[in-house]
Amino acid sequence: LLTDNFIALTENRNKSESHLTTLTKMRVVTWACDWEHPSCESYADGIFQNWLNNQDNFIIPTDVKQSVFCTGLRLNSNNAAAFNAVWNYYKQSNNYADKLAVIYALGCSQSETSINYYLSFLISNDNTIRRQDKWIAFRAVVQRQTGIKPALNFIVQNYDALIEK
Repeated sequence: LLTDNFIALTENRNKSESHLTTLTKMRVVTWACDWEHPSCESYADGIFQNWLNNQDNFIIPTDVKQSVFCTGLRLNSNNAAAFNAVWNYYKQSNNYADKLAVIYALGCSQSETSINYYLSFLISNDNTIRRQDKWIAFRAVVQRQTGIKPALNFIVQNYDALIEK
């Protein structure tokens, strides 16, 4: 069921598709990639690699942006440059919907180093991540199995700083 819907929704991009089709595509791609469906991983990582290689000119479709970034970071966790590219995209974006998609996606990295770097901004005094979005960033990390241990270590090591915030 998921495979058929995934293929039907992603093979033909139609600029005049209905709002319901766009929302359905977003949910199906999210579920398929979260469940590590091979077709979705291939689809999302292909878009992610195209974006990495041509960040100035390649635009990731909005309806799949979070899934593409999340899957790309999960599959390329050993590539610090990939994490940094997505992080820089977040910092440079003026679009809140894009920023929110990236906040969720950065939590998908399986690199403990990248996760620790990301978590450090929760107690940072700069405003890279808005105060009201910091809980979203933390939730994005802890909802993934690979993020639980670094998140718990972060809480233990930074308890006082977290209480102050």
